[in-house]
Amino acid sequence: MKWTTETPTKIGWYWKRRIGRSAKSFRSEVDVVYIRKYNDELCIQNWGLPQNDVEWAGPIPTPKEA
Repeated sequence: MKWTTETPTKIGWYWKRRIGRSAKSFRSEVDVVYIRKYNDELCIQNWGLPQNDVEWAGPIPTPKEA
């Protein structure tokens, strides 16, 4: 898994980090977020995915059972 500026295309958990100017404007620069479908679009909660100053890593695979 590596950081990319390409917007996610699948539902799942992702690492998200702010880069550039927006990294200085927000408290947390790195988060783990769940991306889901809402109104036929990929969203974080009910908000559209940010398009600028964000890098993504994921989707994070689900752990296997022991």
